[in-house]
Amino acid sequence: MIIYYDLRRVPLFKPYFEASGIHHENQFRNLATFLIHESRIRKYFSNYFFFKVPKVDPDDDIIIAFDSKTNSKHLNRICARYPDKRIIYWCWNPVTNPKLFDLFDERIQVWTYSRADSIKYGIKLNTQFYFDCLTDEATASFREPSRPSPKVLFLGRDKGRAQALGSIEALLKEHGAKTEFILTEPPKYKAAFEKLMPYREVINKVKASDILLDYYLDTTAGLSLRPMEAMFWGKKLITNMESIRDQDFYDPNNIYVLGEDRSLDDFFMAPYRPVDPEIKNRYLISNWIRRFDRNEE
Repeated sequence: MIIYYDLRRVPLFKPYFEASGIHHENQFRNLATFLIHESRIRKYFSNYFFFKVPKVDPDDDIIIAFDSKTNSKHLNRICARYPDKRIIYWCWNPVTNPKLFDLFDERIQVWTYSRADSIKYGIKLNTQFYFDCLTDEATASFREPSRPSPKVLFLGRDKGRAQALGSIEALLKEHGAKTEFILTEPPKYKAAFEKLMPYREVINKVKASDILLDYYLDTTAGLSLRPMEAMFWGKKLITNMESIRDQDFYDPNNIYVLGEDRSLDDFFMAPYRPVDPEIKNRYLISNWIRRFDRNEE
């Protein structure tokens, strides 16, 4: 079971969680309580005004709480309501407030997608994940990336990366690549009122591209979804995360690390090598959940 804690990001994947047989609910009662919670007047309201306790099916063994907007009192309340369920707090973002963990009920297990945070804070590690329900479509849609003038896609929030991304785009064009860079940075509450780009549209853009660009402000953070999309949809990847060379899916034909001693032209011309299906299967969301169940990385 997934409890949504992010009204801007996680709901984009709602159909794919559903297709994977995962029950999900929003943490907030409704949009109004989310907006009040985000405003300056939230201190005048009880904690219970904002959040709802999810309805858990008797067959559900695990409640996974995504980290964004998490309230420790609310999570402890869920823990008290369901004493026979396993409660997992999933850090799908870099840890910014480790003191929060001290407020959790001792039954709540903290897991992270970041190896650096796992080591730093002594919390359990699990991989990034992708959706089982998309694997057949991804396999059927595979095509060899264009050479020597590939199309490079970047799609993500600005986060202060615009200048660096602009320089990378100029470099790619110098080497003959075609580019589609889509930067988004909605005002604070805009995403609550506007329909964000559905993930199906993101998939369509990925399918129409040859290479995905993944750029991190913090290169010690865990993997984003871009490497997952590249691996499952058969796309090459350009990234500034040097530690990606340590990943089991790394292949120099498929992945270029910015600043490495190799020309982009050589990377563009190298044939794509499909990732071993056994490696890809490790990152499926079904196996991601099994690792929680087995307490293993």
